[in-house]
Amino acid sequence: MIEININIDDCFFLFNLFFNRALKQGGLVGGSIGILLLGIMSFYTLYILTRTGHITHQLTYHNINGKNSPTYPEIGYRAFGKIGEYIVWFGVLCMTIGVCGSYIVFIGTSLSQLLTS
Repeated sequence: MIEININIDDCFFLFNLFFNRALKQGGLVGGSIGILLLGIMSFYTLYILTRTGHITHQLTYHNINGKNSPTYPEIGYRAFGKIGEYIVWFGVLCMTIGVCGSYIVFIGTSLSQLLTS
């Protein structure tokens, strides 16, 4: 419980620290509009997170794929239909290729440094 209070205090401290600077740079109207837009985006992302949590719970409860937990594409399909499933598959593919590519670059750099020294 103490960690939660400390994290909340940190958020308020950082907000107060940078709020004045944001209003100074953006002006009263620009800063107010910016804060309103950030609030709307924050609300929307929280809504999507909650919706995803409910979908995940439903998929786990109904045990659709014979496993205990749903896959990311299943969650994408239930949340946004077929296009959501394709977008999630594309994201997973990009992440996998990116991680493998980064690992190959890391190993190549490490071997190069090892062999030259």
